[in-house]
Amino acid sequence: MERLRRSIRIQCCNFPDSDNDYNPKLYKKSDWEPKEAPDEIEDAMDAFERNTNTDYHESRKAALIYNVNGNNIEMLRTVKRERRLFVTATDKGLGTAVMEFELYNRRAFEDHLDNPNNYKEIQVDNARIINETNYRWICERFIDAPSPGDVSDDERTFFLRSLCGDRDVVDRAMELKADLQLPYFYILPKVHKTPWATRPVVSGVSSVLEPLSKWVDIQLQRVVHLCPAYLKDSWQFLNDVKDLSNLTDYCIVTSDAKAMYSNINTDHAIRTIKDWFDLHRADLPDNFPEQLILDSLDRLMKFNVFTFGSRFFLQINGTAMGTNAACMYATIYYSYHEETVIMKHPSILFYRRLIDDAFIVMKNNQTAFNEIQAQMDDFGPVGKRLEWEATNPTNSIPFLDLQVSITATGTIATSTYQKARNNYLYRPPSSAQPPHILYSLIYGTLHRYFWQNTKIQDYEDFVTKFFNRLTDRAHRQRDLEPLFRRAAKELKNSSMPNPRPGPKPEQSQDTEKMLFIHLPYHPQQPSRTSLRDHGKTLLASLTEHSCKFDRLVLAFSRAANIGDLCKRNRLEATVDTSYPPK
Repeated sequence: MERLRRSIRIQCCNFPDSDNDYNPKLYKKSDWEPKEAPDEIEDAMDAFERNTNTDYHESRKAALIYNVNGNNIEMLRTVKRERRLFVTATDKGLGTAVMEFELYNRRAFEDHLDNPNNYKEIQVDNARIINETNYRWICERFIDAPSPGDVSDDERTFFLRSLCGDRDVVDRAMELKADLQLPYFYILPKVHKTPWATRPVVSGVSSVLEPLSKWVDIQLQRVVHLCPAYLKDSWQFLNDVKDLSNLTDYCIVTSDAKAMYSNINTDHAIRTIKDWFDLHRADLPDNFPEQLILDSLDRLMKFNVFTFGSRFFLQINGTAMGTNAACMYATIYYSYHEETVIMKHPSILFYRRLIDDAFIVMKNNQTAFNEIQAQMDDFGPVGKRLEWEATNPTNSIPFLDLQVSITATGTIATSTYQKARNNYLYRPPSSAQPPHILYSLIYGTLHRYFWQNTKIQDYEDFVTKFFNRLTDRAHRQRDLEPLFRRAAKELKNSSMPNPRPGPKPEQSQDTEKMLFIHLPYHPQQPSRTSLRDHGKTLLASLTEHSCKFDRLVLAFSRAANIGDLCKRNRLEATVDTSYPPK
């Protein structure tokens, strides 16, 4: 209710509309609290609260149905609390992994943190000094004295609200917000590898560098479409590859960069991105803050301090894993080499890359393949170059979530590709989810299969497998069949998504003002009809008293799930991560 009251009270203030371009990715809610609305509006909000409270009290009189009993919930919480076992997600979304904490801690150091080329352990005081230095640098460049044209008023406000707390009573300097924390390190098991490996991640959520990384990411997204090999996702790949023809003398090669993020040399990357800006100088947007982006990348990559339980580290080389800007940074960095060297090879007909996965259609020639592979490995300082693992030339190979083939007639055919280790952990019917979630899953999956599979037989086979996998998760056939028929019917009017990176055409701004009512979802909650009726009554009262909203939206948040109870990524400072163990 407090969130709803605040929204309505702000609307009653009748602020003038801003002329600035609004970017929702660079918005941070203000801590400012509006004064109370006129009495009639406050009374309408009180009436809405009373009516909904009555409905919720009535709904709780029914016997509660639990999908996990209390003893099991407490057991899961105990696993998280005792820290003898570590429960985490796996890489590539292949389910959950459980391991002894000692093993998790050991692999974090042996696989990553003990590498002196990438990480350096520091004392807690040094970590805090670096963190404070990062804060002061951002204040100087984005808040206190930004260069003219580099930072808009809305961007300055975003940084101010994200980072700055109260002013110091002595020197009047803006203090760092108290709720910000240091980034933290964790690993994700790569269970699809034999033997299994780990992926390092540094989460910067609610950290000093998080807003800076968001800003850099948005700036680089404005220009990444200038990379000719850039792929946004597999939908863009499908659109790009579908019209290739006359390929009887060609083959397919895919290549995967070895630990791309960890192995990108920071100094070389920033110099290369500057060269890439120069290469595309004529196509960069007006007032593009090139130097500020380069300086910000230097700050993000060289001053990335983080915790791992009781210990503190500084990343001294490689891409800051987990930072928002990492994907665009890696994409543009290697694109310079692709544009100036690789894509000029006469045997390459088609070349695309999604971060560290490259797809090549080339002349079926072993010498040309060896040359291209050598070119891909020949980028970066000596001894610090990226290495690529290429498949042997073939006419059919998996790429992203597709199996891509060259047919006997020289055209491209595709089908859905599914990893052997995929456990298909669809939510069971006992999960506390709104009913429409299941249909959304079914339609979205069938839509993807429909456009991914060139042959209708492949599409039908994958739909059958999907149906059976849902029944394996305890969904009843009689519940699924009408949903599948409805989705199949709607597919006839669907189209294949065609995402295009780059500037979007100008669109008229949507001035519709929506009143969001945020509620936690529970299967035994009052009916949507009842809640919506109370909301419409509130909406009518607001309109009557000149506090106009155009539309009501019931926004439900999900209940806590099993992962919330037992999974953990962040290790608190009280967790001893000494290695070898003391």
